[in-house]
Amino acid sequence: MKIFKAKQLCIVLFIMAVALSQCFGDVNLPNIFGDNMVLQGDMKIPVWGTSAAGEKITVILNGKTVKTTADQDGRWMVKLGKMKPGGPYEMRVTGNNIIVLRNVKIGEVWLCSGQSNMWWPVERLHDIPGDVAPADNPDIRLFSVWSPEHDSFGKTPEWVQCDTETVREFSAAAYFFGRYLQQELKVPVGLIHCSMGGSIPEAWMTRKNLISNPEFKPIVTSWDSITTVYPDAMARFNQYLSDLKKAKADGTQLPDAPTFEFVPKPLRIYMRYPQIVYGAQLKPLAPYGIKGVIWYQGESSAARSYQYRDLFPAMISEWREFWDQGNFPFLYVQLANYNGGSAQESIPELREAQLMALSVPNTGMAVTVDIGDNDNVHANNKWDVGYRLALLAFDKVYGRNLLSSGPIYTSMKITGNTIRLKFKHKGEGLVAGGNESLKGFVIAGKDRKFYNAKAQIEGDEVVVSSSNVS
Repeated sequence: MKIFKAKQLCIVLFIMAVALSQCFGDVNLPNIFGDNMVLQGDMKIPVWGTSAAGEKITVILNGKTVKTTADQDGRWMVKLGKMKPGGPYEMRVTGNNIIVLRNVKIGEVWLCSGQSNMWWPVERLHDIPGDVAPADNPDIRLFSVWSPEHDSFGKTPEWVQCDTETVREFSAAAYFFGRYLQQELKVPVGLIHCSMGGSIPEAWMTRKNLISNPEFKPIVTSWDSITTVYPDAMARFNQYLSDLKKAKADGTQLPDAPTFEFVPKPLRIYMRYPQIVYGAQLKPLAPYGIKGVIWYQGESSAARSYQYRDLFPAMISEWREFWDQGNFPFLYVQLANYNGGSAQESIPELREAQLMALSVPNTGMAVTVDIGDNDNVHANNKWDVGYRLALLAFDKVYGRNLLSSGPIYTSMKITGNTIRLKFKHKGEGLVAGGNESLKGFVIAGKDRKFYNAKAQIEGDEVVVSSSNVS
């Protein structure tokens, strides 16, 4: 009986060993690959994962088969050939095990990123016009990287088909952008939403690249000094909260709040610390095939608007280098009108820095200064934001050659007591909407005192003057 039990034990151990060896050798894919996904079809489609070292891997999709062997660290990657929009298909990945991904489509994939105005979900909007109201559309697929500010943080992200329920938690600006794209292009559209409220460009960049630039290195060293004192600050902050709670319960005098150079809130460190959002949210997505990026960020950078002139283009360059898919389109939103917040005086300078980023190849800027909310940094009108981003995509990416931007200032010339402004624009000439007089121009002389100005269109120029400025 004992011998029989010993034999049983040996068999069980053998089976467990085989099962464990198969488990450790299993093919695994990143979360970005899954049922319902959209793959970018007009490029060699990267598919990658892990397995046992030296394992033979086969990937099959839409009649195309590619094979490879995992390296000594168990990493592997293949690139499927270009494909026309269509589907649904099955993608089969075979090694020691088989993974089958269903309802896969080929189409246009866009990465949608930024801070809270990109994060702002559809369910927080009100008074959405009926003609753009969210609707079921299985040819729009949504993938959200859940950030710590979201209730779903910690859940495994997955691709879902767009319907009135799944779109509720999705980025509103990204959704409307994708909706306009899909309606016009008539192909499947995949939207990858990866944003973080309050985040700044350096949080989306690597420490290595920041430190290598003398202008950006102080950003890293400053934050390193903050994290050095953070544990002590957090302990004092928690003690204050405990004392405050006790004093309120006892009806005694409330304690004085401790002073900090930096408020010790973990989320605030997460959204601003160099590289942290890059590592936690962005890095796992690359090099998934994308058509391009839409970006809505800048409010949290307004206090350092001048530095943004260099920081933002540096981030774009690093993302393109990291993805290794060439200078893909990078379309971004210029900050909307908003008169609140401590950095309100710097917002116009931030807009100027965003304008200057158009010198970076293959970029486009959606102006929103006329559709924001003076009293709310999270303006409700995300459908027009999405529409203007889509116009840029149609014009600059998909070759529709349509009007996607208003006139862009290029140069000025002083003539007597006037300034003649030149603009780059499409169309036959400059036009004032509704034949209204031009408003919003101010002019100053050498004393730098600005006065409201008279402005009028003359051909391709705007002539600005004031009786107070000679």
